[in-house]
Amino acid sequence: MASGALNGGAVSPPQKGSSSVRQGTPVRRGAVQSDGISASSLPALVDIETVSQALGISTRQVRRFVAENHIPFVRVGHLIRFDPDELNQWLDARRSGSVEDVGRNP
Repeated sequence: MASGALNGGAVSPPQKGSSSVRQGTPVRRGAVQSDGISASSLPALVDIETVSQALGISTRQVRRFVAENHIPFVRVGHLIRFDPDELNQWLDARRSGSVEDVGRNP
């Protein structure tokens, strides 16, 4: 027999990581929100673990970079996220010994 609100039982609270959107609420990808920002225009942000793997450094080192404001990041509530485009610009600004520099005298 089914449990939950259908048979008069209590509804359990949403579990961690589950969506808080009620069933039956239409959610459209790319739909323009009330403030004029569409979900498709926002960059896909990545977490600390993804950045540490991409850079080949520890998550601890990424957290140090964040604490010392050495790496571009975005705070979303208490979470730290990174814009991949900003990270690529940050990396490009720190490159040394590029192909263009070879053969040039300082």
